This record gives sequence, structure tokens and C-alpha cells, in this order.
Amino acid sequence: MTERATFGVGLMSGTSLDGMDAALVRFTGPTDAELVAFVSCAYDNDMRRSLEEAITSHTAADLARLHARLGHLALAACQQVLDAGHNTPAQLDFISFPGHTVWHEPPTVSWQLGDPAILAETFGTRVVHDFRARDIAAGGEGAPLVPMADVLLFGHKKHPRVLLNIGGMANLTYVPSAANEEGVVAFDTGPGMALIDALAREVDSDLSASVVRPFATSPTVFPVLMEWPLPWQSPWRASPGRSSDVCPRRSPKWWCLVEVDAIQE
Repeated sequence: MTERATFGVGLMSGTSLDGMDAALVRFTGPTDAELVAFVSCAYDNDMRRSLEEAITSHTAADLARLHARLGHLALAACQQVLDAGHNTPAQLDFISFPGHTVWHEPPTVSWQLGDPAILAETFGTRVVHDFRARDIAAGGEGAPLVPMADVLLFGHKKHPRVLLNIGGMANLTYVPSAANEEGVVAFDTGPGMALIDALAREVDSDLSASVVRPFATSPTVFPVLMEWPLPWQSPWRASPGRSSDVCPRRSPKWWCLVEVDAIQE
């Protein structure tokens, strides 16, 4: 008799503020995962503005309402990905929901909004949440989240691999061998899509990728990007967020492009 497959939905609302992603995954073992369906629910301009202002100008009431609003958006994303995969809530074994980070200041705190109780009450299944806060409590930095999946799903049996994830903030994982945590190194490398998106919007909110690419590599922009410090150029281990920056501010909006919290090892 074969063991029943496990179905889970993973949610992500990242630093790029583009939307809520949902993946429906079928697990038949710790290193055997199949993507059943994926959806991305874009944020409208009002939601994007609310998330940006959560750092600088929201009151406690605003943040509480945003917490609930994100929970309902996560609910909608879950339902959409279940529909796309032709699955029902009764088939779900768990939902993983890290929430949306509004303040990241390791080793003190990492704070996410998005009410997991809305998901648990609606779908009647286990909801795993507050990943970052738990890691902070255990002495970690709360980021990045992907190294464990890199180790379990993308390692090679015979030779090491380096996996680069370019999300709102980019991170890489060095995996010496498949499904083995020994020797694994993972860290954030700095801004990724959050910077690219913001630069594009500064020029023209309607720019296409064919226009943004040469802009980002232009003789004017590229040297500025290359001047910024990287984690391996100093004794600091960086965990990027939007709460304090290390990059030169060249306009009032640069604070929202690149911001890094760091702790000394």
C-alpha cells in the first residue's frame, strides 16, 4: 500500500510589492515535490501604496486593517490556486503563509502582516506562519526562507550547486550535496526585483522589459549599481529589508529602493 500524497499551498507576498503568489504542491516524500498549479494575484495601486506606507505613516488602526486585508487576499489566492489545480480544500494538508514583511530588523525583530486565522477558519486546515519571527527567536536573521527547499529539492548527488533566487531581495544558497544540510551556506545578496521595479517606475510606469533591460545596463545606471557594497566585501552579514539603507540616496524615493539591515558576526 502506497503512502498518500501530501498537498500544500505556499503563499508569498514579497518586497517587490507586485502581488500575492500561490503554489499548490504535491509531496510524495521530503525530496519529491511536484508543482500542481501556480497563480499570481497582482496588487492594485491602492494596495501597493498601503504596503509602502505601512513603514512610514500608518497608524495602529491602519496596520490592523491591512493585516486583515492581506489575510483575505491570501484566502483569495489559495482558492484560485486550488481551482487552477482542480483540488478542493478538503484535500489540503497545510497552508504555509509567511505574511508580508513590514519591518525587518534582526536580531531584534522581523514583523509580518497577514492574518493566518482567516485561512485556518475558511479552509479548516493547518496553517504554518510566522517563519521569520520564529527564526529570529532561535537566533537567526529570519531571512532568506528558501535554503531548506534548495537543499531538499535542488541539490545534486555528486557535485555542489549554487542557487540564486532573484526576488524582491536576492539570495543565494550553496548546496554541497543533495538533501544534506552539512556545509550549506545561504545569505541575501542585496536588492533584486525591488530595485529593478522601482528604477523602472522612476523612468516610466509603463516601460516594457525590452526598454528596462538596456536602461539598467546603461553607462549611467550600471556604474552606480556596481558601487554599492556587497555582503562579501565586508565583515557584515546582511539581511535586506526596507527599514534602514546602506546605499546612497540620490532622490527622496531612493529609501524604498534599497534598504539593508545588518548584524556583525
